[in-house]
Amino acid sequence: MPAHSARWRLVIFVYLSVAFAASAACLLWLLSGGLEDPGSASLTAVRPYLFYISAGSLGGSLYALRAFHQFYDQPVTVRFIYWYLMRPYLCGGTAMITVILLDSGIMLLQVEDSLSARTGLSFLTGFGYGKFMEKLTHLAEALFNGNGKKE
Repeated sequence: MPAHSARWRLVIFVYLSVAFAASAACLLWLLSGGLEDPGSASLTAVRPYLFYISAGSLGGSLYALRAFHQFYDQPVTVRFIYWYLMRPYLCGGTAMITVILLDSGIMLLQVEDSLSARTGLSFLTGFGYGKFMEKLTHLAEALFNGNGKKE
C-alpha cells in the first residue's frame, strides 16, 4: 500500500469520526434544550431543522464509516475520497429537504407528526441516501415528465 493511500485512509477515518461525533453531539445538545429561547421566534423556527440536518448527517456518517470499514483494503481513489468527504453534508441537506417535502404534501409518507419521528426519518434518509435519491429521481420524473418515463 503506498504511503499516500495510508495517509488518505487516516484522513478519511478521522474526518468521518469527527463528523459522526459532531452530529451526535449536536443532536444531544438540541435534545437537552439547546436553542430553546422562548423570546426568539427565529431560533424556535430553525431548531427543528437543525435536528433534521444533524440526524441526516449522523446517518450519512455512520453509513460512510461502515462502508470505510467494509472496503478498507480496497484502493483509495479520488472518486471515493470525494464520496467520503461529501457524504455527511449531502445527507444532512437531503434529510432537511425530506421533511420539507413531507410537510408540503409532495412526498406521501405516513410519519407521525412529532419531532422524534421526523428526526428518525432524517436519520434513515441520511443512512439510506443512495436509495432515497433513486426514489426522489423517480418522483421528479413522474412530476415533471408527465408519464414517469425518461425522455
